[in-house]
Amino acid sequence: YPGHPGATNLLAQAYLAQRQPREALALLVPMNDRMRTAQGRYVQGLAEMQNGDVSRGHELLRQALEMESNHLPARLALAESLAETGHILGAERDVLQAVELNPTHSRVMALHVRLLLAQQDRTPLVQRLVAALRARDVDWQDAALAVNMTLDNVDTTRTLAKRRLEMH
Repeated sequence: YPGHPGATNLLAQAYLAQRQPREALALLVPMNDRMRTAQGRYVQGLAEMQNGDVSRGHELLRQALEMESNHLPARLALAESLAETGHILGAERDVLQAVELNPTHSRVMALHVRLLLAQQDRTPLVQRLVAALRARDVDWQDAALAVNMTLDNVDTTRTLAKRRLEMH
């Protein structure tokens, strides 16, 4: 249905999946007043970031989170963007809230591990990796390698990495 906010949102997401942010923004910006939802702000935020305006994208993602604090895709997009631009510690609140929302989500787990590494907080990191191993989100060889890297066990890490590479 042309002009319907939901249909516009879906079409904009399709453009974003094809890495066409200008086309997505051409649909979204005129509908700005009608798309005052967390999902609408989230999609427009992604489009702005893909189009190169990261600050505007972050602003829109924050607006989405103000509207709906448990909007996991917006929280992940904001935290991942901050992490990619070297601001993982600035994303701490968003990462921890994402962990509260869905602790076993693979992107949430990856962000949490990055945060713990940046904080050099090893005990929770090892606990996180052990939990991932128990949940079978990671195999035992990768978990052992990550734990030994985290604990600075250089010799063991070297041996495990060599074995892992030989397996592939």
